[in-house]
Amino acid sequence: MKALFKIFRGTFTSWDDLFDQAAAFGTTVGHRRVLSVGHSEANRKGVVTLWYGEDDCRQALQDVTKLDYRYYRGSWQSWEDLFAQASAFAASIGPERVVSLSHSSEGADGVVVVWFWS
Repeated sequence: MKALFKIFRGTFTSWDDLFDQAAAFGTTVGHRRVLSVGHSEANRKGVVTLWYGEDDCRQALQDVTKLDYRYYRGSWQSWEDLFAQASAFAASIGPERVVSLSHSSEGADGVVVVWFWS
């Protein structure tokens, strides 16, 4: 299997713009090819990378229409609290729908993202 990637970059006021772009592209690629999604931040510039297979590499899922995300963010919460919230959400939707989890630090804020099929 050959792994491909697409990078989304930008100066942002929130992660939503970059996450939305990556989710739209992942939806187009399809759930049988998306491998993982990650993100990072440096100097108020965000980077989201979506990894996908050249060919189908995952089992087909029923009732999947789009790549989606939910993020947890906070400067007042510990990393443990943010990870626990993300973990609870991932468990509630089931492992077959989870694509990946990613985390970064944006200034004083921690950001933890669950990427999933909805």
